[in-house]
Amino acid sequence: MLAPLAAWVVVRPVLIPIPTPPLLLGLAVLFWTAGFDLIYATQDAECDRKQGLYSIPGRYGIKATFRLSLACHIMAVVLWGSLPFFYEPFGILFGIGVGLVAVVLAIEHTLVLPRRDRPVDLQRINIAFFQLNVLVSLGLAVVGVLDLWLSLKSVLPI
Repeated sequence: MLAPLAAWVVVRPVLIPIPTPPLLLGLAVLFWTAGFDLIYATQDAECDRKQGLYSIPGRYGIKATFRLSLACHIMAVVLWGSLPFFYEPFGILFGIGVGLVAVVLAIEHTLVLPRRDRPVDLQRINIAFFQLNVLVSLGLAVVGVLDLWLSLKSVLPI
C-alpha cells in the first residue's frame, strides 16, 4: 500500500494532506494484495487449525475466506475505477485496463472457488496466485503508463 504513496512523494514531494490519487491507488493495492493473499492462505487452513493458529482460513473456513477475498478484489476494482475521477491524466485507456483487470480477477476466483463437483485444487491456486496476478500488476502498470504518456503527449509539443 505504501509504494504508491512513496512514489508520489518522489515525483511530487507533497504528502500532507495526503492527496487522493495515491491514497486511492494505495488502498486498491492493499485490497488487491489482501484478496490474493487470502486465496493463497487457504492452502494452509487445515495446518493452521491443527497448530492453533488464528488465520482467517483456519478460523472461519475456506468458503468464508474466498468470500472475503472476493470482497477485497471488488473493493480494489472500485478504487482503481475511481482513479480517473480524481486524477485527470488517467482516462478511457486506464478505465479499459481496470475493466480487463476485473475480468482477470473474476477468472482467478472462478479457478479457485470450490464447488460441489470440485474441491480446492492446489494447482489452480498456484495458477491464480502467480500467473493471473502478474497479468493484473503488469497490465495495469502498462495501461497506466500508456495513458499518462498519451495525456502528456497531447499537452506537450513532442
